Amino acid sequence: MKLKKHISYKSDKQIWRLLINEKDDLLIETRDTSTKEVSYFILNIPTKQVIRKNLLLPDNIWLGVESFFGDYIYFHKFIKPDLPMHLGIFAYNLTSDKIEWETLDYTFLLVNDDVVVAQKQGFEETSLFYLNGTNGNLISSASLTVEEIEEMHNKFIDSFNFELYGYPENYDLNDDNVINSVIEKYTKSFPLKYNPQFMLYEELFLCNFHLLTNKGISNYFVAGDYSTGKIKEEIVLNKSVNAFVPESFFTYKNYLILLKEKSEVLIFNME
Repeated sequence: MKLKKHISYKSDKQIWRLLINEKDDLLIETRDTSTKEVSYFILNIPTKQVIRKNLLLPDNIWLGVESFFGDYIYFHKFIKPDLPMHLGIFAYNLTSDKIEWETLDYTFLLVNDDVVVAQKQGFEETSLFYLNGTNGNLISSASLTVEEIEEMHNKFIDSFNFELYGYPENYDLNDDNVINSVIEKYTKSFPLKYNPQFMLYEELFLCNFHLLTNKGISNYFVAGDYSTGKIKEEIVLNKSVNAFVPESFFTYKNYLILLKEKSEVLIFNME
């Protein structure tokens, strides 16, 4: 199996989060750590087509993403920038390049096809409101207990096809001689810090680990052939960190997606 560089994106701001919709569009959220301003870069992974280079919306210091579904990005505001409580729903359409609708009456819960499920907290019950995802018009409403809402939310999460994604797990150094021999090549110079993270994608092994160097903790990613132990790709994801960096990579379909130095996204095709 080959590992081929597909796309790279580098920002002068800190990458805050990555979201992929069902059309294989990748949303990269970046924030300026000094001004707190947020912007969005959006591309289609298979075609490499850039959809938006630098999406800026009004009140971008106060914004956060709730969900990325189809052509719509659903945002919320914050009651205060330093408080996590969400305020309102703002639906931005990629095709029209504008906010199609907004409301401060509800907070976002989930989106299911073209229906946004919103909520309004009462004293003992939470009222749910089903809104048209394209225009925000009210479809219907219902009052449910916290337990009922949690059950509905769990059923919604279960409907996702998580098999499209792969995430590394903590690796016990006694588990596998092939991976041990690979890591030992690096620990001859510097000791291992923390347990590695590891996953298999068909015959490819993907491994994230940290070495304690004389300049601090360095975060490495290594990919290779599991049957032979031959290394196909080696990347220093973070040259100097103060602590363990989790979730440095994941897979989506046949793509390997890595975050480097909190400012660069690397995407490889695994074929």
